[in-house]
Amino acid sequence: MTFECRTKNSNEKWTAQIVFLKKSHASLEFIVEGKSIIHCIIGKTYRGRFGCFPDLNVGCHLVDFHNRYWNLEKLISILGEFDGITIENALFMISKSKALVNINSIGLLDSNYNYL
Repeated sequence: MTFECRTKNSNEKWTAQIVFLKKSHASLEFIVEGKSIIHCIIGKTYRGRFGCFPDLNVGCHLVDFHNRYWNLEKLISILGEFDGITIENALFMISKSKALVNINSIGLLDSNYNYL
């Protein structure tokens, strides 16, 4: 899955691609290649969703993947501008993907592919 990214002021654009995507009963794991290669694990706890970036030793809480502003601010604060923008765009693209049929089992999308 390939997508375009751009900075907030649109001065810089780049292409990124989700090169690995795996859903398990409790998480969603993916790798994005953009300006960097980023390994991400998305999960859910009683407090909500989270993103973990094990290679970078950071993580943060996330909300509805369509709430792009809140997620972007959180991701930029831990990953920096380019990687934060890249991951936020990847999450948004994944949330729109009809290919993720059973992702609702970890509480990300319902059976109609609507975000919960």
